[in-house]
Amino acid sequence: MSKNKPHIVVVLFSYLQGSVENFFNYAYSQVELVEELAKRDVRITVLTRYTEDAMIVRNNIRYFFVKDTLPCKPTFRHLPLIFFRAVLRENPDIVHIHGLIFPLQSWCIGRLLKNNTALVGEYHSDPIWKGLKGRLQRLGMASFHAVLFTNASHAASWLRATSFDAGKAHLSIEASSLLQFHNRDQSREKTGFHGAPIFLWVSRLIPRRDPMTVLSGFESALKKLPKARFYILAPDWDDDLLSRVRQKISRSWALSESVTLMPGRMPHHELAPYYNSADYLLSGSLDDAYGFAAADTLACGVIPIVTNIPTFRHITGKGRVGGLWSPGDAESLCKTILRVVDDTYGDISSYAVEASKHFEKYLSYPVLADNLIRIYRGLISKDLP
Repeated sequence: MSKNKPHIVVVLFSYLQGSVENFFNYAYSQVELVEELAKRDVRITVLTRYTEDAMIVRNNIRYFFVKDTLPCKPTFRHLPLIFFRAVLRENPDIVHIHGLIFPLQSWCIGRLLKNNTALVGEYHSDPIWKGLKGRLQRLGMASFHAVLFTNASHAASWLRATSFDAGKAHLSIEASSLLQFHNRDQSREKTGFHGAPIFLWVSRLIPRRDPMTVLSGFESALKKLPKARFYILAPDWDDDLLSRVRQKISRSWALSESVTLMPGRMPHHELAPYYNSADYLLSGSLDDAYGFAAADTLACGVIPIVTNIPTFRHITGKGRVGGLWSPGDAESLCKTILRVVDDTYGDISSYAVEASKHFEKYLSYPVLADNLIRIYRGLISKDLP
């Protein structure tokens, strides 16, 4: 294995249909991180299954799109043989697979690779399976030389369930942002947002994001914050849940006066004015592997009020920036909103700067890339089993 300029091959088994260019919007977080990695002394290639064959070179990174006939998100039993061959042709030093729900595919790649090639798996809010699928998942986990988790809590859960070698677990977060802190007044002129204070939601409307509890908690907080406004940006949604959200808003005078629902997907880079129009982010996630919206929030100097789950504890420095509330508990959210607003809104500009500094120190792409390079180099420097 080369110790000077190793070749890292990033593998994405799932994809979203559309043009090849659409990939860069859909997988923007992986793209932004590998572009930061490519600034270091490594060679990066990205391979993804797709509806067509294509190759794009962008910022010194080769992106290969490999056509096959399997579903966009393959099940655990699908074996994309053409894709396997494309990975092997790259003669990689490290193969980095996104997602732990492809155990048979990961095991096959591991068996086909040269003995001195490291296989890295990365957790993406993946479920832990039982039965036959669980046995395959344990087989897949045993194939990895390193497994990346956002935080120690997720790693411990997987270690208990699959009994993989604890020495293979590493902490590495993908949630960062290229969005930047901009002037609030200018941003609000673009978006039309107004309120005192302004709250924002940027997430899917799906059950595990728990928007109904967030609306209930916000509604209670309105009794003491009558001028507050809440803007809900939802790139996609569960149809039934969207209907329930609309009904809840329409049946409450307080919510109908203060909540603006904005369903519809837009390119990630176009979200900057919306984040920079807000004072606080609200999230009700019951589980979240990365917390992309929270990272975007901090990059723009917006204060997160998020659930007390492992990912958000990590991102906020255990609540040092913003506030943490008990998942599923509207009263806890209300109390946390009122406490955070009372603590920060009187000097919101200074707290916005502090939030942005926290992001630069702990979550910026250079910081995350340096950590990932250390993990890669550690694999390269030792003999692999």
